[in-house]
Amino acid sequence: MYKVMVGLVLMLDILCFEAHASIEGQQMLVCKNALKQVREGALLLDVRTGWEYAFGALPGSVNIPYDEISYRANELPADKNRTLVVYCRSGRRSAIARSTLIRLGYLHVYDAGGYSDLKKCWDARK
Repeated sequence: MYKVMVGLVLMLDILCFEAHASIEGQQMLVCKNALKQVREGALLLDVRTGWEYAFGALPGSVNIPYDEISYRANELPADKNRTLVVYCRSGRRSAIARSTLIRLGYLHVYDAGGYSDLKKCWDARK
């Protein structure tokens, strides 16, 4: 019985490691795609609070908190074909912001997820 339990624990550990590695790999692809879009002229939109933005943001980003996008739409590009890359702290608010921007008619909106992951990618590109 003990050997079976140890075997199950080891199998679970391996599966968790592989899942974590897969998630990290997917996040790296998201980051690289986001940076490619920015290099090609996309607007980088930080949808965290002004306070969070003040304590660290990606260079060139514009801060419009996710819950203010609808009534601050006049600060967004008039061209609805302009690519927008949105990020927040963890990815929850950027997903909401993406939905809002699509409802406003923007055709190319990419959710880059969380700031810390995106910053690692940004810093690694140098």
